[in-house]
Amino acid sequence: MRQIWELIFWGFHFIKDSSRKVSEKLVSDIVSKLHPFVAPIAVFSGQDEKAVSKIIKKCSIKNIQFNGNEVPEFCKFVRDRQCVKIFKFFKLDNETDILKLYRKRRLFCFRRVLFRRRNCEI
Repeated sequence: MRQIWELIFWGFHFIKDSSRKVSEKLVSDIVSKLHPFVAPIAVFSGQDEKAVSKIIKKCSIKNIQFNGNEVPEFCKFVRDRQCVKIFKFFKLDNETDILKLYRKRRLFCFRRVLFRRRNCEI
């Protein structure tokens, strides 16, 4: 029987004021015990490259999700310098935000883009 899932991502928040923030030690311990099909992602918002580098090296993480206002140049710099895959999260308030993002798509180096639309009606 073919496996239904191929890869599961686990996000570990290193965002300073997040209620979900975890310690580097805890993440390092968890990552060392993860199944090969589980890929850890370090989630950051507004941290500088030095802080990001320290955490991903200590925790052996190869995937980064940026949730803040990180510019494409910063994301490319981190990707190239740290040899990691970049995921970028965007909050969308309206359709104009989607169009702006689409027009700038060639500037981005992201492996995946994640969206959350605020105040959406179901």
